[in-house]
Amino acid sequence: MTNFVEYERTRSRQRTGRTVTVLARGLLVLSVDTMEALGHPAAIRFLTDRDEKLLGFRPAEHGPKTNAVNSRSRNVSAAQVLKFLGADLTASRRYPLIEIDGTWCIDLKSPGTEVGRGR
Repeated sequence: MTNFVEYERTRSRQRTGRTVTVLARGLLVLSVDTMEALGHPAAIRFLTDRDEKLLGFRPAEHGPKTNAVNSRSRNVSAAQVLKFLGADLTASRRYPLIEIDGTWCIDLKSPGTEVGRGR
């Protein structure tokens, strides 16, 4: 006789909170919580502070478009602005979203958390 028990599927990944992952190829992955903080914009504008290596985000009607990665997060191409800021693109890193003077941003001076491909 078998002892079958119904399997209850749980979320395989936890929400990461307000984070932005900078992929090694220059894409930004904006978490669902980050998208909520920004108001789910169709496009974003980048704001830069080159001296402090800060990359800020503002919702916009025109500009770099946010594209669906999956049902939880969005991505946006940012290779040029990341190179302009001197960001380390040798590995993918996750940065917490912080608010400075009313602007949501990431601090590229911080080491971030290196993330793998998960495959």
